[in-house]
Amino acid sequence: MPASSCYYRCAMFAPQGISLLTMPANAIMLLSHCVVSADVKMHSIPLQDNLAGLQGGAVSVAIAARIHGLNCTFEGNRAFYAATNTTGCGGALSVDNSANVTLSNTTLFNNAAGSGGAICAAVNSWANITNGVRLVANQAQTSGGAVYLQDSALVSLSHGVLVAGNSAGADGGGISALANSTLELGPGVQITKNNAVFNGGGVCTSGTSRLVINSPPGNSTAVRVSGNLAGNGGGFGLLSEDFPWESVKATASHNTAQFGADYYIPVQHLQVADGATLRDVISRLDGPGQAFTIHATGPSGTPSAITVLASFQGEPIGSLKADDTTGLVTFKVPVRKPPGQYNLTFTPGVGGTNVTVLINVPSCPKGDVTASTGDACISCVAGSYSMNPQNNTCDKCPDNALCPGNWSVLPLEGFWSSSPSSVQIHRWESLGCQIYV
Repeated sequence: MPASSCYYRCAMFAPQGISLLTMPANAIMLLSHCVVSADVKMHSIPLQDNLAGLQGGAVSVAIAARIHGLNCTFEGNRAFYAATNTTGCGGALSVDNSANVTLSNTTLFNNAAGSGGAICAAVNSWANITNGVRLVANQAQTSGGAVYLQDSALVSLSHGVLVAGNSAGADGGGISALANSTLELGPGVQITKNNAVFNGGGVCTSGTSRLVINSPPGNSTAVRVSGNLAGNGGGFGLLSEDFPWESVKATASHNTAQFGADYYIPVQHLQVADGATLRDVISRLDGPGQAFTIHATGPSGTPSAITVLASFQGEPIGSLKADDTTGLVTFKVPVRKPPGQYNLTFTPGVGGTNVTVLINVPSCPKGDVTASTGDACISCVAGSYSMNPQNNTCDKCPDNALCPGNWSVLPLEGFWSSSPSSVQIHRWESLGCQIYV
């Protein structure tokens, strides 16, 4: 249990607010029901090893309260209610219900909660995290290893904020945003070496949340998301639809994931890259297979690095992963069927819509023969020919002729025929004709 606790109901204070320059170590502060002008300041306060049942292991701010933290340390705090084995939100700090918090030059280290290992923001609240704040080695059992925001909350990080070494058991090893919330990343923010089991090692956005990046790429103050790890989207797991695509690409680098090293976008559509959904394919006995390139895309045509599964007439024939940066994947599909029409279907591994290509297998062309099984064409090789593709074997090239393969029969020098498709080869003979010029 914490050594001491304070509960402040702001309506009791004068409108100019209260300034807390000192507090006991291991204290819990709860702030609620504040008038608009109420303003609580925390300066150089250590908040360590506290435990809260539902939210805000060390500090909980709610219902129009305002708090400013400068040079404070939040370490080893937890939000967890053991009696019902439920996990809370915001291991160090919770801001809720139209309250707002500003943190500067503050460290939040090794805090833990069910979601938001360090900070939880919800219900129209605002958290301004700036000027060298360090969120390091915090843990969430589910989402938001360092920061979790939802329900129209706004969280802004800027000016030298470091989010490093945090972890989440589900999404957002560093930060998780969902449910109509807004996450703003400003100049000088570094999000590095965080990890999530599922989506977004650095940052995960989902639902109707919005991601804003207010930092010009390519300079010393650019936002950097690097060295993070996740199952999907080592840097960003973009499960929502509102994100600045070009800024995301410029911001993320050197992250690691099974799908989408720097960013993962769930697929919405699969389409054949060349747009052709009807294809004539000759069935070959030992052919290399026909190439089909599929484009997997998310919101506004952004590429999706997913697994695409292929099936022919309902039978699985394989799966491949789309390219991280282009969303393209190419299948080589062997077609071994009698003449007719068949369905080749491509399916995203998760979500999205299928795309089906209608394969038309024609009869074997002239110059081929039909395999005895009736389901493949065999091209005649040099030294043989075929004028009838219904045959099962190629014919031997006639004497005094050259057969390059397929159906052509070409007379040798000194011989002639009426056409390349004729097998009647004749020797040239002088008829005693005289030509006058």
